[in-house]
Amino acid sequence: MEALLQELKTQDLEKLKEVLKAMTWLAMVNKGSEELYKAIEAVSIENEDLEVSGRSLQLLQQLLPECTPHIIHLLPLVINKFGSPHSIISRTAFNCIALASKAAPNEVIQAIKAGLKHENDRVRSSCLRSLSLMQNYVDSELMMDIIHMFNDPIVNNTALQTARRLIAIPELRDKLNNELVETIESGTAPEHIPLSPSRKPDVPRILDPDFAHHITSSSSWKEKLTAMEELKESLSGIGSELDKYLPGILDFLKHLLEETNYRIVIGALKLFQEMLEIRGITKKANFTPLIQPFIEKIGDEKLAFRQNTFKVFRSLMREMVPDTYFPYFLENLKNENWHIREGCLVLIMTAILEKNNSNYFDYSNLVRPVSLLLSDVKAKIRFVATETLVLLGQSEGISQVLDRVEADEVAIERLKARMKKKGVASLRDDWVELPKIIPGSAPVASYHNTGMSITETSEALSPTRFTTALNERLSSLARSSNLESPKPQEKPIVARSPLLVRKSSISGTPMSRSVNIEREVADDSHKRPAIKAVDVVYLKREELDPIENPELEFMEYLKSDPTEWSQQFEMLNKLRRLLKYNSSMFANAPIHSMVIQALKWADSLRSSLSKNALIVIGEMCAAIPKLVDPELESILNCLLRKSADTNVFISEQAEKSLVNVCKHCSDSRTIGILFQAVNSTRSSQIKAKTAMCFHSIFEHRSNDIRRIKELERMIQLLAALSREASAEVRFNAKAALNYLNSVIPSDFDKLLKRALNTNDYIITKESLSKVEAESPFKKILKNQEMIIRSPFRAKSSEPIDVIREDLNNDDWIRRVEAISKLKDLGIKSKTITSKSLHCLITGLNDEDSRVSMHTLTVISKLLPCTTNKPDISPLLPGLVNLLNSPNNLLRNNAKDVCRILIHQGDLSQILPSLLQCIKRDKDKAWLFLYTLLIDSLSIVYSQRPSLIHKYIIPYVIKLLEDGNIGGSERKLLERLHGVMGSDLSVYLGDSWEKFLNYCDN
Repeated sequence: MEALLQELKTQDLEKLKEVLKAMTWLAMVNKGSEELYKAIEAVSIENEDLEVSGRSLQLLQQLLPECTPHIIHLLPLVINKFGSPHSIISRTAFNCIALASKAAPNEVIQAIKAGLKHENDRVRSSCLRSLSLMQNYVDSELMMDIIHMFNDPIVNNTALQTARRLIAIPELRDKLNNELVETIESGTAPEHIPLSPSRKPDVPRILDPDFAHHITSSSSWKEKLTAMEELKESLSGIGSELDKYLPGILDFLKHLLEETNYRIVIGALKLFQEMLEIRGITKKANFTPLIQPFIEKIGDEKLAFRQNTFKVFRSLMREMVPDTYFPYFLENLKNENWHIREGCLVLIMTAILEKNNSNYFDYSNLVRPVSLLLSDVKAKIRFVATETLVLLGQSEGISQVLDRVEADEVAIERLKARMKKKGVASLRDDWVELPKIIPGSAPVASYHNTGMSITETSEALSPTRFTTALNERLSSLARSSNLESPKPQEKPIVARSPLLVRKSSISGTPMSRSVNIEREVADDSHKRPAIKAVDVVYLKREELDPIENPELEFMEYLKSDPTEWSQQFEMLNKLRRLLKYNSSMFANAPIHSMVIQALKWADSLRSSLSKNALIVIGEMCAAIPKLVDPELESILNCLLRKSADTNVFISEQAEKSLVNVCKHCSDSRTIGILFQAVNSTRSSQIKAKTAMCFHSIFEHRSNDIRRIKELERMIQLLAALSREASAEVRFNAKAALNYLNSVIPSDFDKLLKRALNTNDYIITKESLSKVEAESPFKKILKNQEMIIRSPFRAKSSEPIDVIREDLNNDDWIRRVEAISKLKDLGIKSKTITSKSLHCLITGLNDEDSRVSMHTLTVISKLLPCTTNKPDISPLLPGLVNLLNSPNNLLRNNAKDVCRILIHQGDLSQILPSLLQCIKRDKDKAWLFLYTLLIDSLSIVYSQRPSLIHKYIIPYVIKLLEDGNIGGSERKLLERLHGVMGSDLSVYLGDSWEKFLNYCDN
């Protein structure tokens, strides 16, 4: 203690803050210790640093009211803090005066009298309010001081209300003469000047320049959030004074946009949205300096920032003329951040779609800067720029747009082809929805029923300028390399592992082609070519060799579309080599067409070709994941379908490719597609593979697994799959959940409780505790061996398992008997197991009221006589359902059981569940549960006072902040004050003033 008192004299502000914090904690723990009074002299209430001043007041608050005689000299300093622009400091000062008034009321009254003459209007107003705490000590002299404040243009209404509240007290009214009483009741000042009902409008404290500077420079995000809430509440009440304060508000919010905290930025953007709903607000202040900060936010990595900024821009563009914001959009089309380039294009489309004819603007001037993005390095920007030009063409005319486009011939041809197609962008609430069409830069793959190549098909359906330009570029590279174009060579087809040589036994049938390939015999060309079997060999990735002239080979791949499966097999091998050694070449390649062709070959009836195509798809996802990302839906659907193939030769490779997708491609997109797949199928195989994919994603994201946005939904799905009838589905789902448990063991149980309801949580925990067979096929064989050895199937000997089976019986009498057996079992063992608890929950939720009634009777007898009980709070949701029952007898019995839970259960588990049930909508059960909570406060405080601080206090603070205080809530506040006494002010902190107001009323 002495060491802390010595450190209070330090000049280091940071150290002083820590010492004051430690002293405050000691004062809270050692309430009334005289040794702590020595710290009063070192309290720095007038310190220039707001945090030091605030912590000094908090320390003083903990020392009061016991140390009031020692702090009389500090009362004027505390009252001066009423005028602090920082709300926390002013409220803490008010709490200190309220506590000091209990021990030294006369000294406090004298300090308040001096405060009524203070030059700061906030100090005078707070002093008037504090008089409501000391009504019995107000005399006629003080009343005259209050009456003279009726002429104060700022605090006149506060003075009038305070005076009228005081003369309502009979003892004080008797002390005053009739003239003073009439003056107060009439609302006139001694000079007979009638009080004007109008007064200086209240404005948010954030409009104070010093306070605004303190908030923007503060490192506490909570302070900034509180300031924004205060500004939001007071915005509508500023009225005609808005013109005066609007520049300051805009400057404050502009600083908040530079923050990185999610809540701060989102709050600022939403506040901007509310402000821009005020018609004509852009004429009251200059919003132009905010355009560039908004553009920076529309390029943020967080999607929520971009969408909310888009909403702000939509409102802003309705109020501004186009000449104001278009220069900013066009300038930022050159920004290095591709999100900003995309956002500006989207805003241009929005302006076109919401064009106001009253504000003239030549939109054809936008064509040239937008057309420059047709050659952007980012494929998405090229696509959005194309759609913007299409929209401009629809608005201004196609010919005018094409005449002003500055791009190469390839881009122009692609744009012309796009303009011939139907569909344009449309507005959503938070973004622009682009039409669902294939970009002109992606050639369409050939179909099964045509003999056309990729190039020929694309020429028939869309422009092929891209392929032509790429061919010319690759040809020039090949010629400059001084290498002769490689002649077609006969190479053995290679892939991954040896496969048995197949010989065709059927030839000439249209449905099955011969595997044999004709080869010419060099020494006997006049004879019929010999038919030889093709040796299919699958290469490992390590065995792939680089290609001598990759550009030429890539050009040949794009141009050719072989019909023979052996040539297709060889093309896939070349593609694997290019993916391994020349993946950068694919940046400008028609990925869409390549993926479609690979998927077509993956569906081939020839298993060797299908497997090699699956290998290529997996390696594409590993080598160029970002380029393949737009095609993930078709890829995953194909791989899931193939992984459920009856041919193990195919399904094994599809599983490996699925793992590649999960490890390298976008997690959020992959998870979303997997959810769609599992929700639209009944196949147990696809469900099993989905669980396997979730397991792979958990392994890939093991270091930051908590950041997976869809983690709770994944847990819900895996929990449901762990109860499936298929053994393979259960095994994969449990494996994923157990791996998740091994990675985050401390949070796993919390995640389960948050994602699942009580019944599902219990069932899932039980299923995870059971060891599932590693292979479903082995499990089936093992069961068959047992059946062979024993002609009769052994039934479970566990009584609880028999009870659970009876609870699922259709006969209600059997279910009632099962609950009776459960009671006998519990009384005999004096234990309630988790399985027994699950049976009781099932009985409470039974559709037959007779079973529910019997279950209530059993619970009321079972709980008092058992010593070993699990967490019985899961019974509460079932009891709440019965409390809402129309059956009066059921409701009364359910009430009795709820009271037993409070006395017999673990309060640390019952209390949170009770509060959770209360927070639901108000129904029949709500009033009883609230009364139960009020009655249990004394029990909880006597047995476990820490639970009051942990659960009840936050709930009360939330009630006070919301202001929704009814009769039941008021009873809760009064009972809590009766239980905790003056200690309650310590825990309520800033909410203590509101608490007193509600108690006084």
